[in-house]
Amino acid sequence: MRRALLAFALGLCVSCGGSGSPSAPTPLPKTAAVQATVTTAVATYKGISSGQLQFELSAQVSYRETGGAAVTIQRVTGTIQVAPSGATSGGGLDVSLALPPFGSATDTYTQPFEVPTDATGAVWRLSATGVDGNGHAVNVQAADAQIAFPQVVVPPRAPAPTKIGLVGGNNYDVYLGCWNCNEFDTESIFNRFGQYGSQFSSTSINNPFSQYGSPFNSLSACNELAIRPPVLVDSQRIYGELTLNTLRVNAIHDSGVLAILRGLCAD
Repeated sequence: MRRALLAFALGLCVSCGGSGSPSAPTPLPKTAAVQATVTTAVATYKGISSGQLQFELSAQVSYRETGGAAVTIQRVTGTIQVAPSGATSGGGLDVSLALPPFGSATDTYTQPFEVPTDATGAVWRLSATGVDGNGHAVNVQAADAQIAFPQVVVPPRAPAPTKIGLVGGNNYDVYLGCWNCNEFDTESIFNRFGQYGSQFSSTSINNPFSQYGSPFNSLSACNELAIRPPVLVDSQRIYGELTLNTLRVNAIHDSGVLAILRGLCAD
């Protein structure tokens, strides 16, 4: 009887399994993973307004899919953090960037931003979102990238087609003359008979009684404790603050420029 029951039980097992071989498990769908690296982040000077330096960021980003599933990046967000204040500004952009499984791609983004004249630098932080081929959401975060600002150079004194202007005031909206113009030019700050070089003009740093030439005014180039001195700029760059307050982060420290300024302020 035992043998019969055992044979019957074995027969049931065979009939339950069909051929007797276990079926292969269905493979799980692969999970997408994307790495993003900011390869360049460069700022181009655009102007100065309302007390802020205006730039445009151009950033190139490389993406790489490492999970084995196709991905489409659908939106990118860039956040700029300014040092030393820690202030942030951001912007978003809808995109459609396809990444094949284990594939890579690059994309370039532009973003306008502003920094105060006493900024010491800024970083760009990229995040992105998308969806993989299985309909799953994908989130991407790149490491902070230092923004490369235009190289600081000494403002030349030689006359040139591109004028280097001196601007001041609380919002840097007051024109104070031309730095590299001929001394006989009506715009030159070295023209003692012109609007920007006269000892009697309200828009001259040569006037010790004007707010831009006073040894006591916070907007003056001649105040060793100035907190918002004038700056030298042209259409392509900012050269720095023209000031006797050499403790300012972005003050022009060139000895030749400072010697010229001390001469103007002493007259």
